Amino acid sequence: MHADAFGQRQFAVRSAAHGPNAGLQKKDPRVSNKEPAVEFDPAVPPTCMFPGQGAYLEETFLEYADRWPQIGRTFQEIDNGTVDLGAAAISPILLDGSPPSLDQLLADDPDTLQLALFGTAVAAYRIMISKELRPHSLTGHSLGEIAALVAGGVFTTGQGARIVHIRSQCLEMAAESGGMLAVRAQASRAQALVDAINIEGLVVAVENGPRQTVLAGPAEALTLAESIARDIGVTAVRISSPYPFHSPLLEAAAASFGKRLRHELASTAGCLRTPVYSPIMQRFYTDDDDFAEILADHLVLPVRFTSALQYLGTAGVRTFIECGARDALTGIVRKTLPTVSASPTFIRGSRRSTSATSVVAAPVA
Repeated sequence: MHADAFGQRQFAVRSAAHGPNAGLQKKDPRVSNKEPAVEFDPAVPPTCMFPGQGAYLEETFLEYADRWPQIGRTFQEIDNGTVDLGAAAISPILLDGSPPSLDQLLADDPDTLQLALFGTAVAAYRIMISKELRPHSLTGHSLGEIAALVAGGVFTTGQGARIVHIRSQCLEMAAESGGMLAVRAQASRAQALVDAINIEGLVVAVENGPRQTVLAGPAEALTLAESIARDIGVTAVRISSPYPFHSPLLEAAAASFGKRLRHELASTAGCLRTPVYSPIMQRFYTDDDDFAEILADHLVLPVRFTSALQYLGTAGVRTFIECGARDALTGIVRKTLPTVSASPTFIRGSRRSTSATSVVAAPVA
């Protein structure tokens, strides 16, 4: 039964839902329909992308930190911003010459990992800007939206770090509530699997591209989904995620996060200097946004990254630069928009590593 169900410029920015998957799920009332008045020049420069979970490399701190002082400065600002929250300094952990691996951080220190992901993304963007890159827009994937908002001018690096730290603290109440499963299928097919299983809390959490969708939910539901997918020849792999991000299982954590952010952001939000597009909210942010509410809602709303890329491509963007470690988002762009250019910043291996200079020179020249 499950198998049968599963098998079968001038550019004014619009805030309405868009893209081929816009009708896949019922629109959440928290996704605003406000329409910001943004116009882009016909000669569209690159969009910078900020990755989330998994975008960590030891090489960032072993090979790149000596060459690019922006990395050390960024992590010092993170430490300064979170010290009064009781957070341990992460610069000594990451920049002492023997940074922990991704697996070590996932198992032993997920809070440091979240700040490492955030800091790497912000530092990479600063390196891009130092080479006179002036992006068309910014976009983030999940946690990466916080880094994008820092780059866009809404928060300082220290404020962004505080938000990430508070987020981690609030998520602790959801420990062992569930996990995530990557399915090699388009979003509509993954949704059919979710509908067929019909277990409360199991949802399509992330639309990553034409052939990759991520589910989030209780462990038993993910086990069943993985089994059914494999029975019909669809690859399904568990993700090393400490929480079922972008699912209703995080409602309590989101409520706590929103309450704490309401106090934290009472007088700290700045103004956008560069447009920031949210794949979660399916629109550009505005200066009038309630950032405490939106960032809390991020924990329970789906990431529609495929639609975001398609929307930006329609806006005329032809070059995407991934500001962070690894090249996961670069790969998604290449599969979703095969006619555009996409480049990473920090990737593993000296032969594959792309210096900040060469990454910027190609699209800007």
